This record gives sequence, structure tokens and C-alpha cells, in this order.
Amino acid sequence: MKTIFIASAELVKEAKVYFKGEVVVRWVKDKFIAHQRFCPHQNADLNAALVSDDLRLQCPMHPIKFCMESGKSNVQKWAIKVYETLVENNQLFIKINDNETIVV
Repeated sequence: MKTIFIASAELVKEAKVYFKGEVVVRWVKDKFIAHQRFCPHQNADLNAALVSDDLRLQCPMHPIKFCMESGKSNVQKWAIKVYETLVENNQLFIKINDNETIVV
């Protein structure tokens, strides 16, 4: 695994929703949740998605809902990538596989 710097953890907490490149990071229920920015179905920008109390993210273009913890959706063939987060010295990082590339 490798880590990718996203932003100051404090900045993301204050913003509640922060996006950078292909990643959206949200501060919800006292934790950071990071996921891919674009919907795999119609490529809608998920930084504008509504989030329910049960941590489901609804795409702004259609009724597909994604679990923000697993990435799975209510439509079996669609899922989003969810990234593990790490905070060190108030710096927020996401973890990706060594063979994975991502634009931030």
C-alpha cells in the first residue's frame, strides 16, 4: 500500500466535503470517508451527492445509492471505490494499492 496526501485534516473537517482530482473526502459522523469522485454509471460528480444518515450516497443524476463504507450500491453491477484514510500530524492521506494510480 502507498499513501497519497489529500489535504490538511482540519481543512476537510471544516469543509465537510472536499474534493481533489478523482477523490472526494467527507467528514461524516466524526470520521473521514474517501471515495471515487465520479459515478461509474453516468460519470456524475459525486461531490454533490446527498448523504443519508445511514451513510448512503445518492448520485445526483439518478436514484442509485452507494454505501460509503463498502462502495456497494443498490444496483448490483455498480460500485464505487472507497479508500482507507490516514491522519498523521493533521495531514490527511488516502491509501491505495501499490499497483494503483490515481489523479489528485
